Amino acid sequence: MAMAHNYISDAEKCRLEESKRSKDELDRVIAEKNASLVGNPKEYKGVIYQMKQNGMYVCLNASSGSKLAGLFSSPQAIKKLVDDMEKHAEIKL
Repeated sequence: MAMAHNYISDAEKCRLEESKRSKDELDRVIAEKNASLVGNPKEYKGVIYQMKQNGMYVCLNASSGSKLAGLFSSPQAIKKLVDDMEKHAEIKL
């Protein structure tokens, strides 16, 4: 059985590399845009939160080890967690 040899010209290699660079740049721009904040920050019992471009919510004044660090699907999820933490005297921003 004969093996096929695939030859790629230098021009084709350059085109493929440029295409990959363009895709990587587009991916970076999309990720940056999705991470950006939209609208005005809101506050609930001292917790300041805001929506990201991708529709998720983030607590702006939460420390990295806090239960409030990370992303939330809705303001109600943040408020429920804050209320639960308050009930158990765990509220630490």
